[in-house]
Amino acid sequence: MKHPDHLREIFEKLKNGYHISPEDDVIYAALNGERYDDYADYFAGLGFNLHKHEHDFFYFEPEAEDSASPRLAKIAVFSFVLIDHIANRGLPVEPTLFSETFTLRGLPHFTLDSYRARLEQVGITDYAGLREVVNYLKNVGWAKWIAEDEFRFLRPFHRMLNKCLELAEQSGKAASEFSPSQEA
Repeated sequence: MKHPDHLREIFEKLKNGYHISPEDDVIYAALNGERYDDYADYFAGLGFNLHKHEHDFFYFEPEAEDSASPRLAKIAVFSFVLIDHIANRGLPVEPTLFSETFTLRGLPHFTLDSYRARLEQVGITDYAGLREVVNYLKNVGWAKWIAEDEFRFLRPFHRMLNKCLELAEQSGKAASEFSPSQEA
């Protein structure tokens, strides 16, 4: 049996939690080509579910979410703060996240006491902590360093954005359900 091109490289990246997007040129082209089903079948035989996201990137669907992960908590708080800041400025969240570049020192994370308190809950107390989060985002293919202190988000960050927006919507529904009714 002839294996699809770049199989080993693709598998190594995906099994380590990396998300393959158009930024990954050759291996992205291999997955996005005519042999997608061959890759999916091969990985399924190994117990992995290859998923193509609607925003045009690939990853292995996790068997169970590791919601207790300290790293995931840091990423969630980092993302929430940035999304909240963008929304509070009246900017469209998704286009802003995916069209702008950000600098660590320009992030809003330490500008408000409420943001700082959330960050401290997950152990982020300085810019080195923010850099650690961005480095992890880079390692899984969700962000890319442009310069020493400048980065941008890549398509796979939609997974976190979608989760944050889903939680915000649930939170909004819960708040409206528990607000006192106004009687005339």
